[in-house]
This record gives sequence, C-alpha cells and structure tokens, in this order.
Amino acid sequence: MKKKKLLSTLLSLLLLVGCINTCQYITPNATVEYAQASSFSQRNAVSKAKSYLIVSAFSKSGLVKQLKYEGFSTKDAKYAVNHCGANWRTQAVRKAKEYLNTSAFSKSGLIKQLKYEGFSTKDAKYAVSRCGANWKKQAVKKAKEYLTYSSFSKKGLIQQLKFEGFSSAEANYAVKKVKL
Repeated sequence: MKKKKLLSTLLSLLLLVGCINTCQYITPNATVEYAQASSFSQRNAVSKAKSYLIVSAFSKSGLVKQLKYEGFSTKDAKYAVNHCGANWRTQAVRKAKEYLNTSAFSKSGLIKQLKYEGFSTKDAKYAVSRCGANWKKQAVKKAKEYLTYSSFSKKGLIQQLKFEGFSSAEANYAVKKVKL
C-alpha cells in the first residue's frame, strides 16, 4: 500500500509540473491505475486527442482517423478516443455549431453531414435538436448562398431549397426574405 501511495504522490507531482499528460483530472489513485495500464504511445495518443478536441469537434471515428493520420497505430488511436474524456454528444453539438457558422443547412442536411462525419444517427439528431439553429434563418442563408453563385426563378429556388431538406414553409419564407 505504501508503494502505491508513493507512486501516486510521485505521479501527482509529475502531473503538476507537466511531465505526464493524463486524459482527465482524476484522483491520484485513478491516475496511478491509468498510468500503469497504458503505454507511453497510448498516453501520447490521448494527449494528442485532447489537443485536437480543444481546437475542433470530432466524432469518435473521425478522431481515430485523425490520430491514425498523425501516425498513431489503430490500437493507440482507439485507446485514445476511449480515454480522452470526450462526451461524443457534446462533440456532435459542437460540430453542428461549427458547420452552421460556416454554411447554411437544413435540419435533415445537417443530420446527414454529421452522420458523414462519423456521428451516430442518435447523436446527430441530438445535436441538431440542441444546436440552437433557426431553420427559417438557415433557409434564408442558403437561398442567399445559391443566389450568389447562380440565378433562380422563385419556383426553382423553392424547389432547390426543398431538395436541400428545407420544409415548404421554410423555403417559401426564404424566398420572401430574399425578395425573389
């Protein structure tokens, strides 16, 4: 027991001075178990995963792919995503908001995009319901995007917006707002 306590204290000190990266701030005993149960490459993969999650949102599979691209083995990448402390639903909401900050999406279009990114259908639907989007405003934004690059008749723009997944009400609202 004294050996475990000494190791726990030593790891705690190393954590304080930044010598060891852990996947989450946890009790010293749990830190000992984490440090003993993982290899150096796994701890590095966890550290890299956490740094990616600070910058951008990822799905579990998307983060595995990114870590593999960085040169981590599949085993280490999978270990990292399972030990980095990420809440994948929270990541889905963050990713949805990231997309909405750069482009316009319909509700169904955003779900499809999140699924493409590797989020489960359940997490994608959860994210879309909690991302705070106003789907009528998204339809207006998408209509403006289309009109920037192409010409449309009123009927054609409504059809295009509906094709993108907007409802008839959202598409008609957008067309009125862009004064087409």
